[in-house]
Amino acid sequence: MALAGTFDAFSILEVALWLQNVGRPGCLIAEVGHGEALVWFGERGIVAAESASGYAQEPAAVLFEILRAGPIAWRYQSLVSPPGGGAAPVDVSSCAASMENLVAEWADLLALVPSVDGYVHLNERLAQDVTLNADRWDAVRRLAGGPVAAKAMFNGIDDLDARRRIADLVRAGLAVVELPAPPEPVRTLDPAAASR
Repeated sequence: MALAGTFDAFSILEVALWLQNVGRPGCLIAEVGHGEALVWFGERGIVAAESASGYAQEPAAVLFEILRAGPIAWRYQSLVSPPGGGAAPVDVSSCAASMENLVAEWADLLALVPSVDGYVHLNERLAQDVTLNADRWDAVRRLAGGPVAAKAMFNGIDDLDARRRIADLVRAGLAVVELPAPPEPVRTLDPAAASR
């Protein structure tokens, strides 16, 4: 059984629930812009998942990555098993609460780190004492030489975790995110005015 569609008429959660209820093992493949997110189904639920970046493995995190990508294309290939055979099935319904929490967290993160196209730099002064754990110390070390592109701040982790770490620095008062200036509007010439 091979199926295909987009997530505009039905959400990732609706499609995943339907695939679980069908009970035919296979793999949901979603094109998320920077690769493919993979969700393997067994007869009673999700048995494995992998984000396009390769970092997220938890089913709810991978479903959330697909959700964030919007109305993207997907396909389902039946009778495909995950590498290593997969784990005990995870019910899609149990992923729903985790996904709701991730959606709320994502909204908070976007308020602090609206774009990874900006730069992160250390605050000139601290308003309060701050405790530096190993993650914060590593980030401060990276920022000590000057502003760092937010995209490059945490190579080797996915977008969600990178924003979490940058937001932690901002909340602690250690860092500031500076967004690039919007591009100048392109002026077009009126051909009639140019000929005068």
